[in-house]
Amino acid sequence: MSTTKIAVVFATADGQTHKIAENIAALLRERGAIADVTDGHLMPDDFPFHEYDGAIVGGSIHMGKNTPFMEELIVTHSQALVHMPTAFFAISLSSTGIAAEEDEDEADEHISALLDHTHWRPRLVGLFAGGLRYTQYGFVKRQVASDVYERLNWVSIDRFTYAYLHIVTERKERHDQQIGGAG
Repeated sequence: MSTTKIAVVFATADGQTHKIAENIAALLRERGAIADVTDGHLMPDDFPFHEYDGAIVGGSIHMGKNTPFMEELIVTHSQALVHMPTAFFAISLSSTGIAAEEDEDEADEHISALLDHTHWRPRLVGLFAGGLRYTQYGFVKRQVASDVYERLNWVSIDRFTYAYLHIVTERKERHDQQIGGAG
């Protein structure tokens, strides 16, 4: 069986989504996959998804809204994404436990709305706590914050990554068996 190749695409506002994307790629590589991390803002419209066995796409929810670019990225690449197993993750401050439970429900609703609007159906969806990088923000954001928070739950991110790798690997094995059995 050939090596599994996965694109990890992210759109970030404050760098947290990039950090998670790099961690996901490192975990995939530890398990023998080839993982290429790409900043969605720099990704060409003709990105070669056809060269990959799967894709993980990540974005963030800020102030109760999806990163506007995320919807554009998904729509632009929707034809490629529907032909492979995909996963989506979003990070949100509401998932840190700092915000009220209603805010986490609202984050889930934003993810559902994004997926409904784009008609994209990833095989796996994860919502992770983000980080509030108080010292890196401007005056307005600092007024809202009272401390530096990094609430990334790496165990949840690891589980998400391994579950996705299992999905892609099983599909690839079935595909390779079909090709091998056809000859």
